[in-house]
Amino acid sequence: MNGFIAILAILGFIGGLVMMGYAFSTPGAEMAMFAGGIGVVALSIGLPIHLLEKFD
Repeated sequence: MNGFIAILAILGFIGGLVMMGYAFSTPGAEMAMFAGGIGVVALSIGLPIHLLEKFD
């Protein structure tokens, strides 16, 4: 399960960066796509922090 969460977080981070990169090439949806990319990156950073086990 921990490996799945880690892979999901990495894919989300890369996908969010791609969304932000392509945001300004989509006419009419630039701001929504850029904000979505920021949201996906924020979730992918927070996901392992809150779901994976803490190390002592």
